[in-house]
Amino acid sequence: MSNPLSVAEEPGCFRFQMAFPDAAAAAKDIAGLGESLIAYLGKRGMSSGNINSLHIAMEELLTNLAKFGRSGADSDGTVRVEGAVELGESEIVFRLKDNAGPFDPNAAPLPAIDADPMERSVGGLGIYMLFQMFKELRYRREAAGNVSEWVLERLPDKG
Repeated sequence: MSNPLSVAEEPGCFRFQMAFPDAAAAAKDIAGLGESLIAYLGKRGMSSGNINSLHIAMEELLTNLAKFGRSGADSDGTVRVEGAVELGESEIVFRLKDNAGPFDPNAAPLPAIDADPMERSVGGLGIYMLFQMFKELRYRREAAGNVSEWVLERLPDKG
């Protein structure tokens, strides 16, 4: 993947590839990708609830990969990601494949939501939020890296 970002729009699927040489450089590409996703879903009459959930998930997961995914990345530390948002009749699947070190979000510790914000440890709130929005997460580790599929209930499209 020579370009840091490539996007392909198909009738029922939004696909992308990204490379993060470093976390600082990734922010602009992630923001641009989010804008492209919002436009793609809007053109298809997607509900604002689904658009917002997918946009939040994309930004949260890609930002986490850019910041923390270097352990299994290329020898130069570049994190590579392939993603797709697949639009089904009753559900939407947001799939990510990356070359980062093993990370199963299902096994991540839950944050202490009820604890005093000044006393709880930092981290974990983004993944926790995604578990509240999405109905299922399927994870598997392949030789090339992590594969996660976040399943979202498809709300009625705009009329």
